[in-house]
Amino acid sequence: MSYEPKQESQEFLAATRNDAVAKACAFFQLDEGELIVVELQPTTVTGIGDRALVVAAPQGSLDRQRPGGDRDRGGDRDRQPRHDRESRGRDRDGRGRDRERRG
Repeated sequence: MSYEPKQESQEFLAATRNDAVAKACAFFQLDEGELIVVELQPTTVTGIGDRALVVAAPQGSLDRQRPGGDRDRGGDRDRQPRHDRESRGRDRDGRGRDRERRG
């Protein structure tokens, strides 16, 4: 399954709710009644000021999405855990920084 931005929820920011919804309709090429539209309150989102922020998605598109992306479908199943990987010739100090091994 390939990534289809028009099948996933998207954010739209505008001066008013109506303008944000109009942007969503134009992006998805659908009428407002064919979209799921959720308006986020300015008090819950930092940095939008007095503008309107909506999240919109086509009706039914959320039913097709699976949480976790490729990981739930085994996208990393062939990847070895870090501790089993071949050494790269360096250690980590206690702060997560690389340091050269001394032999």
